[in-house]
Amino acid sequence: MKRKLLSILALLCLTVSGAWAQTYDAEVSINTYGDNVVVPANQHWLIEGTGVETNYRIGIGKGATVTLSNVNISNDYDCCYCDGDATIILADGTTNTLTGTSDAAGIRNYEGYTLTIKGSTGKLIATGCNAAGIGSSALGNSSDCGNIVIQGGIITATGDANAAGIGACNYGKCGSITICGGTVTATGGSAAAGIGAGNSTYNDASCGNITISGGTVIATGGTNAAGIGGGQGMTGTSSIGNCGDITISGGRVSAKGTGAAACIGTGRFSTCGGITITDGIISVTMANPSRGRFIGKGASGTSGTVTIDGVPDATKESTFTHFDSESSNSTWTLTHNRYDVTANLVDGAYWSTFYSETGNHLAPEGTQVFAVNLTGSAITMTEIGDRIVNSGEGVVLKKTGSGDATTTIEMTLTEDASTVDFSANSLQGTATSITNPGNAYVLNYKAETGVGFYKLISGANIGANKAYLTYDGVIGGAREFFLFSDALGIGATLNDNVEMINDNVYDLQGRRVSQPAKGLYIVNGKKYIKK
Repeated sequence: MKRKLLSILALLCLTVSGAWAQTYDAEVSINTYGDNVVVPANQHWLIEGTGVETNYRIGIGKGATVTLSNVNISNDYDCCYCDGDATIILADGTTNTLTGTSDAAGIRNYEGYTLTIKGSTGKLIATGCNAAGIGSSALGNSSDCGNIVIQGGIITATGDANAAGIGACNYGKCGSITICGGTVTATGGSAAAGIGAGNSTYNDASCGNITISGGTVIATGGTNAAGIGGGQGMTGTSSIGNCGDITISGGRVSAKGTGAAACIGTGRFSTCGGITITDGIISVTMANPSRGRFIGKGASGTSGTVTIDGVPDATKESTFTHFDSESSNSTWTLTHNRYDVTANLVDGAYWSTFYSETGNHLAPEGTQVFAVNLTGSAITMTEIGDRIVNSGEGVVLKKTGSGDATTTIEMTLTEDASTVDFSANSLQGTATSITNPGNAYVLNYKAETGVGFYKLISGANIGANKAYLTYDGVIGGAREFFLFSDALGIGATLNDNVEMINDNVYDLQGRRVSQPAKGLYIVNGKKYIKK
């Protein structure tokens, strides 16, 4: 059975980078260090743990980077604090648990600075006590925190009473919050947002702008608080508990408000800036079973203009399709009704791959759609005549043309399913960027061989909404490519008088040949028979 991965394939002429071994200024085992670990400014330390809980803290100096590997900390003070701009990297395959107790956050960066969290398969579980999981806490004379940027990793952040999962608590404000990758699950404590402001019933627990441009985000607010945006404010007061502008321009987002709050926007009595959702998103799902709204202002709240896909105060009139729950009307999902694919020009045609999990998509007239079957060491192409790509299927797109180096192919969401049988399709796909699983072949072009699926180097990435092949077989050595010219039955047979240039000769298994014997070869992207 073919595998379907949650990712998207690399574009034609994919730019990739190899993996490099990381060196550190120091490597520390926190379980045996015997004291709090303080990383000096501008250094990169590896801090390892055994997974066994310790009460030693981590301090990160200005401009420093820390790689966490199986660290487990529980402390009455913030488990990890950043005394300047800092970066935390979650080591692949590790789980890092930071649990604040007695008014402490899991991670807090001080006001005026920016904390950046990176990772791929590394996990972070950050929990606060009367504080945010990641953000402000109730400690010290100033409890405010700075900006938070999440670029990757698998992150679960939980705020305690009155505090956001990521953002502010009722004792301190938070700067801007930016999420551009990873999988982020954020849950607010009572009266606090999942991502954003805390409970401002007694103190100013506001946050800055919230921007989501990628990744998977699941945010749930506490009582009368938004999933993304404001917590509960103070009756008759609009000067505290504010949330700045909220912008969602990519990724898959789910937000749940509770009580009288919006899902995305304000909590009860609180205020937020403008809310903008653009056409880069995969989907935005909002769920609210009580008195609040899906988006904008909660009860007695105030919000700026809600703009969906360029349409102010949009509901049904934008280019998004809005699916309302027919049973309880408690869930509102915005899924963009098209996906714009960038295709690259090669020898008179534009090529790309496509994969989506958000529904079936129709390719425009003039675009050919192909499924690819890999049997043994040979590929065959099957054209999808109705041009419909079923959800969860990877395909190759081809559009004849010339001129610009790239063109846009608009794949439009459709309720129809393809009449073509995809059961023999070997293409896999990914909805998010992934690292080469080790045996991936991606769409590419080389002048000496042509368009086809080429072996991707180790450590390189496969892009989102793309398709690819995997191949484990070895035929006299590692296979370098599968060519479309053979699969489509195109490519002229050249006569025996054409001179063969040994550096550009390949057999049909994709192996370079230095001394060709009699047989069929590929020379400069075309078939050649050596007699």
